[in-house]
Amino acid sequence: MSEENDTIIRVRIQKAVIGLLSALILLPAWSCAAASSASIETVGTGRSDPKLTNATQRRSTACEAATIEAQAKMLSILGQTSTLKGAEIVRTQWLADDRCRVTLRLDKN
Repeated sequence: MSEENDTIIRVRIQKAVIGLLSALILLPAWSCAAASSASIETVGTGRSDPKLTNATQRRSTACEAATIEAQAKMLSILGQTSTLKGAEIVRTQWLADDRCRVTLRLDKN
């Protein structure tokens, strides 16, 4: 198997694990979200595989993981049968060790 295929498989596994872990969050949904009458915001934090040697890959996978976590939190608020159509990333913060924090907003309209 090539190194590129290894990386693709690793990223897919990371996404699946993050999705599962996000579904197991024990905090009340509203403790991880800000809600106003016009929109809902959730924040997700992601980390990359430390074995990745390329900084761009580490940052990209961390950002994807953070986005998935924020989406999972939003779905826990709205209900699993809801869709996130129209949700947008309104803030991306880069933290230490190539971690990423993403704020996702969905207008209620």
